[in-house]
Amino acid sequence: MVPARGVILWSGSDYTKVGRFVSPGVQQIVFSPQGNYLLTNNMDPRDKAAIKVYDVRSGKLLRTFGLFPEKMTQELQLFLEQGGPPPPAFQWSHDDKFLARMSKDMIQVFETPTMALFEKRSMTAEGVSDFQWSPSDNILAYWAPEANNSPAHVDLISLPSRQKLRQKNLFNVTA
Repeated sequence: MVPARGVILWSGSDYTKVGRFVSPGVQQIVFSPQGNYLLTNNMDPRDKAAIKVYDVRSGKLLRTFGLFPEKMTQELQLFLEQGGPPPPAFQWSHDDKFLARMSKDMIQVFETPTMALFEKRSMTAEGVSDFQWSPSDNILAYWAPEANNSPAHVDLISLPSRQKLRQKNLFNVTA
């Protein structure tokens, strides 16, 4: 990794350069579980292309994202920029078919290799506090804390059908 310019990938028994991914100021890289994609992040909240997703084999830049989802309020972005918790992280599905991140009351799921928003719409997840992919299936698990006399709950959503497999209500839960 050469943070000033981006990421250089070396591989093989003879350790040859196999790819270069331009991402100035990169501070974080994440490979997809199957190694087909590379996500870089420069952690700059002002950069509308802070996060970049590349196809590892071709070196092609597939999509860029701002550090924060568009739906986040400016007040929350300002709080996070001033030392609050880190922005919501992208997470890969086990088979590299999907990339997702949380936003206010929703989870945005993107399909590979196009990196288009899955079915052109986000998944509604009112009050979502965190989410994870199943390690072996395209199932998203998310949880939301108690709110407005509604209990906290954990939901399991299957993709690509978007079918809710299960919802478990939880009582007397604190974040």
